[in-house]
Amino acid sequence: MRNVLRQLQQYNQRSKLKFKLDDKIKSHQVRLQMYDEGVELNVDGSLNFIHPMALAAKTGANDTFYFHQAMQQEDRAEFIKAMVKELEDHHKHKHWRLVKRSSIGKASTVKAIWAFKRKRRPDGSLLKHKARLNAHGGMQVYGENYWDTYAPVVNWISIRMMLTLSIIHNLYTTSIDFTLAFPQAEVETTIYMEVPLGCEVPEGDYVCQLLKNLYGLKQAARTWFECLRDSLIASKNNGGYGFRQSAIDPCIFFRDGVILISWVDDCLIFAKSKELADELITELQSKFSLTEEDDVSAYLGVQVKIDTENDTISLTQPYLIQRIIDALGTAVKDANIKSTPSVYKEILHKDEDGPDRKQSWNYRSVIGMLNYLAASTRPDILFAVHQCARFSSNPKLIHERAVKRIIRYLKGTADKGIILSPNPSEGVKCYVDADFAGGYCNETRDEPISVYSRTGYVIFYLGCAVWWVSKLQAEISLSTVEAEYVALSTAMRDLIPFTDQIAELASTLGSQEKKVKLHCTLFEDNNGALELATKPRYRPRTKHIAIKYHHFREKVSNGLVDIQPIDTREQIADQFTKGLQVGTFEYLRNKLLGW
Repeated sequence: MRNVLRQLQQYNQRSKLKFKLDDKIKSHQVRLQMYDEGVELNVDGSLNFIHPMALAAKTGANDTFYFHQAMQQEDRAEFIKAMVKELEDHHKHKHWRLVKRSSIGKASTVKAIWAFKRKRRPDGSLLKHKARLNAHGGMQVYGENYWDTYAPVVNWISIRMMLTLSIIHNLYTTSIDFTLAFPQAEVETTIYMEVPLGCEVPEGDYVCQLLKNLYGLKQAARTWFECLRDSLIASKNNGGYGFRQSAIDPCIFFRDGVILISWVDDCLIFAKSKELADELITELQSKFSLTEEDDVSAYLGVQVKIDTENDTISLTQPYLIQRIIDALGTAVKDANIKSTPSVYKEILHKDEDGPDRKQSWNYRSVIGMLNYLAASTRPDILFAVHQCARFSSNPKLIHERAVKRIIRYLKGTADKGIILSPNPSEGVKCYVDADFAGGYCNETRDEPISVYSRTGYVIFYLGCAVWWVSKLQAEISLSTVEAEYVALSTAMRDLIPFTDQIAELASTLGSQEKKVKLHCTLFEDNNGALELATKPRYRPRTKHIAIKYHHFREKVSNGLVDIQPIDTREQIADQFTKGLQVGTFEYLRNKLLGW
């Protein structure tokens, strides 16, 4: 492929990296000949000729491409412009230098990989063409040129909580995007990379020694986060910005009147005034390269609509839903709309001896998109998606049909999402439910996992749903009481840190910590779970419950947590543990999502 893009322009004397121009080119614009169509295109900046074999592959079906795929797209000229810009940015900021291969001894090198993407807004409209030059992290060696790789991203519970607070406190909200973020951090160890495709070097055998933290490296995200974090929390006297890092969510930083939330290179800023936000952005621009977005209407693929008249925020993902529908193609094109995402009381099982799938759409890919959708704006499909996700390794016909039902439900609600309508008098509430051994039936009696109970809960802050969970319990419960109690304990593991986080931000926003109310619905004799949580004592039928599930009793005894019974018909978390009838589902969905 080195001959596919013969040469690029510009010469960097310091690095000795040369982008050589064809003798026929007399201006800074290079004529790009598309041999397959005989069309000439003017491209700003860089590329000479494209080899016709680069256009032989079939068109990609999505918006993300490798080099050979991007070069056969109808808009390949735009990808080439993006490729030129990427190389010019690396060249301008000196992200690597050339060294002779003979000088690096036995040190290994990694390849340079091109990746391309059409970036879109949440409504599906084209935002820009993006080319990214990556180091091949898969060729790195642990202990030689990388060690730790984990990098945190902000939790969705924090994002929804701050959006809710922005309405209550009338906060100015804006977003920033760090331009070519990862290379703004220094590389943490010596790494050598092969010369990128399309670049021509002086005579001799050269490799690139990375000076900056390039995309694709295994530790790239971690190195960038540490660079950003260290700058934010350093004192102003030491060249930092004087922020404090949240002890609960490491991606939240706050100082007087300003809160910054970080998701890799996309950040949200919440400030008591526009002047405070502008001051922070100006300070950040002194060290980092970044751009400020006009508004927060599009963040992480979510469409954010702020209604200042009614004090509400709606979060939707119509484009992602359309992508999911398109992924199934004709399988759901003319299918009828469904009123619920799952069949009433149906529990999926392995069905290893059952009929195979009939259609060829990518089951895992669709499940991945559905998982993101359920976690961000559509908790109403959470239970159904989690059921289907359990069988991604070997999906059968029953699992295929279950996924199609979710899509048929989404077709009728594609423009819907979650509506945040804060009510300061509500405080913090958590609805918890459990389905005891719901998967056990004649078809699954030989599957040990079928006797696991399912936990479901949702946390509300100021009347807005900010966090929801639907998952199987890690241990087998022996009774409904135990299943409910385990669910209660599991919910508290999220609820207690969440209340601590609210208290953490109180000094910044001037708010007061709210009293926690945990609503737990108990079925049949499940009043035992309520009694077990509020009146600890030795009971023969529950003495076997592990001590780890009793961790929250202190919060109950000192009054920080108030556990109350609730009518089954009002149990919002019921939709996270089982499939419901249409009327019940729509009633609880309205309480959860606001529609």
